[in-house]
Amino acid sequence: MDSLCMNIRHYRKQRGWTQADLAGEMDISRSTVAKWENAQLFPSLQDFVKLCEVYQVSMGKLYGKAEQNTPFLKEFQHTYKNHYSNEIEQLVKVLKKYPKLQENLYTFIFKNDNGSRSRVHFLTKVLKTIIEE
Repeated sequence: MDSLCMNIRHYRKQRGWTQADLAGEMDISRSTVAKWENAQLFPSLQDFVKLCEVYQVSMGKLYGKAEQNTPFLKEFQHTYKNHYSNEIEQLVKVLKKYPKLQENLYTFIFKNDNGSRSRVHFLTKVLKTIIEE
């Protein structure tokens, strides 16, 4: 379910939509979208199908099972591809194994705008810690 919640948020933000925008597309309340994104509520099958239509993605892709790389991992790889590429590849392998860590890093990187320089510094520390263990 964590992947689904992250993907609902990812595809919404990818389109530049607010929660209210997505709610309007889906003909539901904004609070329902917020609950989906915060894992407080799971979309009904009908809503899940409609989300796939609105986002124009497969059910597997929205659920996070269609491919190994979630939208977060793809965005992460793209954002940091010019920094520490070998280390980033190793970190991505770890993130694939530990979705909860992936979710926490997603929150840190994309929800808290601390500036890219501090994010790269933080990621370097995290990466070294993970690789050394």
